[in-house]
Amino acid sequence: MDTNILIRHITRDHDDPARQATDLLRGPRRLLLEPLVLLETAFVLGGPYGYTRERIVRCLLDVLTLPAIVADTHLLSTALALHVEHRIELPDAVLAATALLDGPPVVASFDRGLDRVPGLERLAP
Repeated sequence: MDTNILIRHITRDHDDPARQATDLLRGPRRLLLEPLVLLETAFVLGGPYGYTRERIVRCLLDVLTLPAIVADTHLLSTALALHVEHRIELPDAVLAATALLDGPPVVASFDRGLDRVPGLERLAP
């Protein structure tokens, strides 16, 4: 599934595509949601649509509960929580969540925001 499906479903800014996207996401077909699509969706919602970080997270958490969605919901919900709780960018939060859940809990990065994540070691180059 691509980002446009999620954007149409969340924003409902175009009637027919929004209805079609929502029908698809609530239907019987199973659709893979890759982390990359979640990240791009957050980027679009925060940019052109002006959604706040908290609103984006609420929308994405709702997406993870849709019947058609197949995703690593534990990873993605952990990343969304880290994004909000520790005020780190969502791509960094996905990276941190992956390290914390799959190990080793080490991330090589210049981004000092990762230092705020408990249990994660940032390896500065």
